Amino acid sequence: MIYVMVGGATGAVTRWLLAKGLSSFWGTAFVNIVGSLIGGFLIRLSLHEQVQLLLLTGFLGAFTTFSSLQIEGFKLIEDGKFAKGIAYTFLTLITSIGMAGIGVGVASFFVV
Repeated sequence: MIYVMVGGATGAVTRWLLAKGLSSFWGTAFVNIVGSLIGGFLIRLSLHEQVQLLLLTGFLGAFTTFSSLQIEGFKLIEDGKFAKGIAYTFLTLITSIGMAGIGVGVASFFVV
């Protein structure tokens, strides 16, 4: 439990600091895409259980913000920016899946 708490606190603060430096919508997209890349990389490695809890469950669980993505996409649609809301949500999801795949591919160079 400590590993998840420490990772979660660190991930949440890191997300907040990055999003603070970017606009609200782009900050959320950025952390989701980067988090997917890191997650794809980490799942390919043979990590000790405590490291998985710290980094994947804790840090990336708090760092990525797919619930915020849904809210922001809906808000754009609700504000009459239908195409922008759909594009924002769709592009973030597709890019995040792609980045997870890239992370897995990069990690395969490190796994013996």
